[in-house]
Amino acid sequence: MTVQYPEKTIECMHISHLWCIFVKNSIMDLQTRKLKAIEYLVSIQDENAFKKIESTIVEVQKQQEVQRKVKPFTQEQLIERANQSTKDYLSGKFKTQEQLEKESENW
Repeated sequence: MTVQYPEKTIECMHISHLWCIFVKNSIMDLQTRKLKAIEYLVSIQDENAFKKIESTIVEVQKQQEVQRKVKPFTQEQLIERANQSTKDYLSGKFKTQEQLEKESENW
């Protein structure tokens, strides 16, 4: 498939076509790129290609959901964790690399 853009012609096939739309053609505004992507998705006839795109979208949505749930530590929380870690280390509450490796063999 040949994709025509202002000042560019790009040869693209299946998944790589979306790469061309979203990455290589940043000269277009977001709305235009979305419309081009929709046009491409509507024209797909290859079930396997569509499944790959679909699974990629689902994976990105899962990652975005995780990112929304994760909140960064505050400076106070980081300092408290560092202080607690120092106390644990000084009191012998830690595991060596070898202990962790042995423990992970049973996971």
